[in-house]
Amino acid sequence: MKENYDHLKSISPSVSNFGSDSEKVLFRRALQHHIETELLQLQMDLGKGFDELRRTQKIMIQLFLKVVESNITRTEKDLIRLTRISNRLEKTNTHHYLSMGFREIAVAKKKVLTARNSHPQIYINKIRDLSYALQSVKQAQKYVVLLALLHEGEYDSEEEMENNFDVIKLEIQRVIPKNSDYYTRCHYDSNFKVYDSEDAFETIWNEPKLQELSSGIDGVDDAYYRNEDSPEVPNFSPKSN
Repeated sequence: MKENYDHLKSISPSVSNFGSDSEKVLFRRALQHHIETELLQLQMDLGKGFDELRRTQKIMIQLFLKVVESNITRTEKDLIRLTRISNRLEKTNTHHYLSMGFREIAVAKKKVLTARNSHPQIYINKIRDLSYALQSVKQAQKYVVLLALLHEGEYDSEEEMENNFDVIKLEIQRVIPKNSDYYTRCHYDSNFKVYDSEDAFETIWNEPKLQELSSGIDGVDDAYYRNEDSPEVPNFSPKSN
């Protein structure tokens, strides 16, 4: 259960920064089921709690696949575009950043393939592989930001920069003023931080609206009732852990 919590927490910035509407729906549903799992465990309803844990993980697999694959597509397009821009204009670190970026994308794709082909009933292994893939994409995204500073800026950037979050953020705003919003968002996202929107995890955790679980989502999740005789799911709002 703790591992589900950690994985949902780690994917939250991706959903908050770049998530589509469908990804946000999946994230909300997965976190709501996770909260319900914790409530059932606290009430020592272990059988139903285990069923809810599995249900949470099944939705998490759909969520991670969507988020990871959309991140791979976007980041790979950025790397290809920056490859064209930097052609015959290479600087000291250009080749290194490009090779490392594409390597991380290849690792992410391999992990997605492993997750898709692993045992269909061992949900947690699929989630672990997809979580690893997400981390690889974030590493690739860091190289996108560094390449953009070298080749897409209106002003020259320092080729050797301190690997410091705030330093790179200020450099993006100085060197790439026209696209600073996009690359600052990428910078935050690659460091698993939320840029300029609400943190999806914190928003739902503080006000989960578990009664929404009684309405099914086509193709994602059936309606959930805690008790067949008394189907209402409590409107319970944990504040923080």
